[in-house]
Amino acid sequence: MPKRFSVRAYEGVFYRLRKALYNGKPDRAYEFCYQDNGVKRWVLVGRTSMGVTAKAAYEARLEKLKERQHGLTFSEALDYLQEIDPNERTIYKRSLFARLHKTLGPLPIQGIKASHLDILKTELAGYSRNSQKFHYGLAKRAIKAVSKDGLYHGQDPFQVYDLKATGLDVRCYRFLTLDEANLLLKALSIQNPMWRDMAYLSLKTGIRLTELYNLKGSDLQPDGNAIIKSKSGEREVLYLPSDCSDLIRSLGPGYLFISGRRTYKQFYRVVAKLGLNDHSQGKADRVWFHTLRHTFASWLVQSGVDIYRVQKYMRHKSVTMTERYAHLNKDLLIQGLKLIQDWNLERPEPQPQRPF
Repeated sequence: MPKRFSVRAYEGVFYRLRKALYNGKPDRAYEFCYQDNGVKRWVLVGRTSMGVTAKAAYEARLEKLKERQHGLTFSEALDYLQEIDPNERTIYKRSLFARLHKTLGPLPIQGIKASHLDILKTELAGYSRNSQKFHYGLAKRAIKAVSKDGLYHGQDPFQVYDLKATGLDVRCYRFLTLDEANLLLKALSIQNPMWRDMAYLSLKTGIRLTELYNLKGSDLQPDGNAIIKSKSGEREVLYLPSDCSDLIRSLGPGYLFISGRRTYKQFYRVVAKLGLNDHSQGKADRVWFHTLRHTFASWLVQSGVDIYRVQKYMRHKSVTMTERYAHLNKDLLIQGLKLIQDWNLERPEPQPQRPF
């Protein structure tokens, strides 16, 4: 089949050169493409010998998009965003996409009303404020993507109805003691050695579960650290102790760990068997895999590592995110006061009180 050539002046318009000649030149067959539920569709408009021009093909494409925009569903917008942006395909975002698909997916974007968004609010009521922001931000990016590429020209319901996150600012404050961590690693060694290695890496580096699923042996750098794909899709430096570098190197160059709900349940079975959640007072006090990341940060602060180095190890965008662990170094603050007390400064003589 002849090769397609794009017409730069008209977005989405292409042509093929035919063997037949027209006015002494190869006849051109014009066609255009558009996205249909995440699938690229091609439509043949006609040939130059039939009076078809690139401009006519472009206008035909606009008409096609205009027909479809009224019926473009929210699911199609989500699928389109995943197709054009690799950063939206991370494991972390799959659950976000799934919830949005389930709640609003079948609805045409123009048909989304305040009542539909109220249903979404109810679905996300039990989630933290940040989690709700992630869901709403993903929805807005999807609509922005189809609007930018001409697949949708209507209003953004998330902007019109000013949907805001109202969830509680739930922060996990539970972290493991050294004895609890060793018990967990020992139990995981018996249940599933893969989860033992994952837990060990998280306790020693603070790496997230979604980042572990994306981790490859080839991410290891000559300096012993690793360049990994974060939950936002960016490439970041993961600082590794030498034993963690050796562990990653021993597991091979490809993907190191297998993801899946079925294997994840094995971690929770071990946590339940050890009774780590028997006396929890709520979600923030429960032990889940992310607790290991909090444990890593908490141990660093308790060991006297300053908050700015903890920020680099945790790969937080802002030190404000790291300051939640500052309360753990009260003993260090008291020690600092003792040092200040020992400073040999000459004490000034008291002055007579000044009249006002």
